Amino acid sequence: MLVTPAVNVFPAEKFELMILPERVQMRFHPKGYPTAQEELKRVIGGIIRVLPHTPYAAMGFNIDFRVCEPVGIDFAKWNRQLFTAEASSRITDSADNAARFGCYVSFNSLGGRMKINMLPVHEQQVANTPSGMSSSEADSVQVAFNFHTDIVQPPSTELMVQVLDRWDNVFDLCSEIMRRIES
Repeated sequence: MLVTPAVNVFPAEKFELMILPERVQMRFHPKGYPTAQEELKRVIGGIIRVLPHTPYAAMGFNIDFRVCEPVGIDFAKWNRQLFTAEASSRITDSADNAARFGCYVSFNSLGGRMKINMLPVHEQQVANTPSGMSSSEADSVQVAFNFHTDIVQPPSTELMVQVLDRWDNVFDLCSEIMRRIES
């Protein structure tokens, strides 16, 4: 637990609740996803009901995934096939295997705005082994989903709780998009 004037963090079994001066957010642990909608309605819905006079501006869900290249395919080749657009060929030499690509997509869905940012990441992983430290490097694509809903003023508790009711649908949409990306 962390409690300061600038930030308060409360860990729980399935999520972490963070309270900042301009934001309240829940970050779910992987085992918390199956009950996330219930937890959102209980915790965030509870805050909304207790503090309905708060000037809420927006609500959203952020969901992140990582995608690795299929087994047996070089990351650079897979990354180019998935993300290279005409504009990319004007920026980099097609033979440059160091170049990595991503994209941004935004569209209206489920009563809000879905924003998807896909960016290549290169990570060095260090592990403690019985024979000492080992390190490895891995390339992947981080797919960051942001589902954003503006709150009409004055805020309506009912409408904000309805946004929380969309979690399962938003998560299903993100999962379906990931299946399409990975196929």
